[in-house]
Amino acid sequence: ALYGQLPYDAQFTVVLDCCHAGGMARAGGARVRGLTPPDDIRHRMIHWDRETQMWLPRQRLLDIGAARTQRWIARQADRVPLLGEHGYTNRLGRATSLWSDKRAYAARKKAYQHLGPYTPMLLEACRENEFAYEYSHGAIPYGAFTYSLCETIRRAAQQNRDRARAGQSTQPLTFAALGEEVAKRIRSVVAEPQTPQLIGPRYWKDKPVPGV
Repeated sequence: ALYGQLPYDAQFTVVLDCCHAGGMARAGGARVRGLTPPDDIRHRMIHWDRETQMWLPRQRLLDIGAARTQRWIARQADRVPLLGEHGYTNRLGRATSLWSDKRAYAARKKAYQHLGPYTPMLLEACRENEFAYEYSHGAIPYGAFTYSLCETIRRAAQQNRDRARAGQSTQPLTFAALGEEVAKRIRSVVAEPQTPQLIGPRYWKDKPVPGV
């Protein structure tokens, strides 16, 4: 109701950094909560990476986390990608209620001569069955997804400013490239399964992120 009638050339982007963002359900659990360890102990678990300018977990902890991830994903492999485990999840941004009745949708699409309801670009921190984890940049905590997203955009903008000063052509950052880089950054700092989702029309995925 809020965005389904927007014109196709409108550019509406939603960023969701929360657990179960892929399905926009809200739940909590002990896995996402914990005590902050003292700084001297916490810094034994991470190291500074000059390439990404981020604090990364030490490799041994990543290996342990990868083994746990494989076991966990295997138990969740039967999740239905569009409508959730039980087939009735109405996800924000998918216009699920407008798409679910295929015959009525096809008839209205033909009658109104349009391409279907407007769908925004959604940048989601994780899949429906996953949690969104924290990232500590030194002593300051951030959502891993939010930090990775903002840092990727900042670095792309800075690189374009440097190219412009040097008289070189700039490189637009597309939504698809943004999603890939954010996923790569999250994999390097989060040992548990957290898979960012880029949802939206194919047309917009190859378009540049505004302002970069």
